Amino acid sequence: MTYNTKPFENYQFVSIQMQSAQGRYYFPDLPNLRNVYTTALVYYPPNISYRDVNGFTPAINYQSCYLTLNSNGEEFVQKLGLINLIPFVQYATQNPQGYTTFPNVKIQYQKSYVEVAYGGTAPTFPSCYQFGVYYSKNPR
Repeated sequence: MTYNTKPFENYQFVSIQMQSAQGRYYFPDLPNLRNVYTTALVYYPPNISYRDVNGFTPAINYQSCYLTLNSNGEEFVQKLGLINLIPFVQYATQNPQGYTTFPNVKIQYQKSYVEVAYGGTAPTFPSCYQFGVYYSKNPR
């Protein structure tokens, strides 16, 4: 089990659903996360979460995918490997980084996206990328 010293107040499951080939897959509009401070972010690979709430199957190509997060019109996280956002035991190894935490940042999710590396395996359709967003309504 990973020890996280940063407290969180709320959690929301988020799924980027994909139905066709694109260069970037943007987060949907998330009204509950518009004016909150993200404290941590987790990625759920296929062996952790079998389907999202709408029945989409998780993308199996996550090893060659990267996350870019936007805040105040600036891409403050660029091309972070999705594999670095997995804090769970996977394939008999533990992610040494634990939870990926943030210093109470307001992320503009509708401008944030996942992209597949050039030459990487394209996702199958329909599929999705699944995330867990830990957030606070008041910064600490």
